[in-house]
Amino acid sequence: MDWPAFERPFLSDEDLNFFQFRRSDLPCKLLRHSNLHNSNSGVDNPLPADPLVLHGADPTKPESAQWQNWLGSDALKTPPESEQREITDCHGYQILMSARVPPVQLKPERPSGLWYLPIDGTTWKQIVRQFKVHNVIRKALKRDKSYCTFLSSRSSVESVEMFTAVSSSLWEYNIAISSTHFTKSQLTLAVIYGCNEDQMKKVQRLLEASPGVRAHPFLMVGIFAELQRDRIEALVREEEKELDIMMSQDLKLYHDDVVPTKARGLGWKRGRRIPMFRSHVNRLEEEARGIKCQMEKMVKHMEGVAKREAAKIPALLQREKTETVQEEKKRAHNEAKSLQDFVAKTERFVERFEEICVELDSFMARCRLALDELTFAREVFVAYNASQQTRTSAVVGFVAMLYLPITAMATIFATPVFDFKNDWQDLRLNHLGSSDSDQDSSGDRNLPVVSGYFWWYFLSSALLSLATVIYWNTKRKEREAVPDSNDDEDEADGLHNAETNVAVIDSVPEGETMTSNAPSAMFLSGTDSDRWSWDPRSFFGSKLKPEESPA
Repeated sequence: MDWPAFERPFLSDEDLNFFQFRRSDLPCKLLRHSNLHNSNSGVDNPLPADPLVLHGADPTKPESAQWQNWLGSDALKTPPESEQREITDCHGYQILMSARVPPVQLKPERPSGLWYLPIDGTTWKQIVRQFKVHNVIRKALKRDKSYCTFLSSRSSVESVEMFTAVSSSLWEYNIAISSTHFTKSQLTLAVIYGCNEDQMKKVQRLLEASPGVRAHPFLMVGIFAELQRDRIEALVREEEKELDIMMSQDLKLYHDDVVPTKARGLGWKRGRRIPMFRSHVNRLEEEARGIKCQMEKMVKHMEGVAKREAAKIPALLQREKTETVQEEKKRAHNEAKSLQDFVAKTERFVERFEEICVELDSFMARCRLALDELTFAREVFVAYNASQQTRTSAVVGFVAMLYLPITAMATIFATPVFDFKNDWQDLRLNHLGSSDSDQDSSGDRNLPVVSGYFWWYFLSSALLSLATVIYWNTKRKEREAVPDSNDDEDEADGLHNAETNVAVIDSVPEGETMTSNAPSAMFLSGTDSDRWSWDPRSFFGSKLKPEESPA
């Protein structure tokens, strides 16, 4: 139980030491849309709705003055903070989106934490004071895993609903949200940390497309869910793109003739890349599963709120019927109508969250499909590589088979057991004497000489090698000519089962259905594997193609 969050729900000046400030050219953008209602005049005063941008690198720019004016305006004040006015209704939102600070130069590959802000400390202190930033955000920003929480508290005399969420820092595009919704004023003040340009545009489009939920307490919950959904989809697409690169470039080296032979195969680098990709996709699937659990938690919370508010409607409708005072009757009618509208909008949020959960299931399925595709491709190419090595080994074995009779005969002729006498001859076949004679030979000493038994050795080696090849070829043809008895038995069983299934189906009377004990009709057409062929060389850029039936 996070007790400090309940005892001191909002950030104080002492808590600001947690944040780090690093000015940059990246902007902080404010999205605002609210109306102030004055109870004295009864007039709604719409506040400026155009986005406000602040560049932290140069506080002297013209927009900095607009920023300071906005921080001191009535848009961020809730009763009873101003004694000179009475605000009974303040519909709308004020959403500050902070860009992610660039990483330091020492570790450019590691993104900066979400607690690094592109503005100065004085401005952030004013924002924290005006936005009622939740104290839980300090611990949430340090988490590596996704996290969300709902809390209810009070600010002065008004109850507030606080929502804090952060996405996992183990992946790109992670963000955090701290939202405070004032129930009576119907005003939402929120800060989004670590936004990039696309996420800022996404938030702006969502707000423009949903004008009916601008004052809804679950506005920021829905925005966080949409951003998380887009984030997971982008990460899954990146992994699928990485898989396409591996399939089309790395593993394709098995079959590209333009690639040198020594560069083919997996190799250490590519072999290590595959398990790293598997680990990456597995962690992404776990991230999607964790976000789905968060969505389900949010759905339960929203359903509980909708159920609690819906329980108040019958009493208000009954009060409207029994009330005699017209003003009280009208008030009960308006409250009942407001609650009905709130419940209907909350149900829309629940439906959208359930749709996002279904999409997250599809993203997890795509992760599993990518893993299966990579595993299958790797097995196919490893098998193909093994077949290539088997062919090489077969060639080496065949050469060794030819070379064995030659070396055997050379050993026999060289051994002293047979006591061969070396009668040397030159290339002109002139005798040069025996190897055991001490007399000088009469031949030409400039010509090379060979043993007189060389031709005996050559003919005997050639005949023995030829006999070995003939024997090997005969045995190979005998093995190929013998059919596999197991395949014949399987084929016979398949034909018998098909005939049996046809007979059973034909025996079913017309108008009746087959029971669960009857064979399935799918056996009539055989298995799909009988109609499809697979060639590992045509794996890339092509799908399974049905074989052409014989004419």
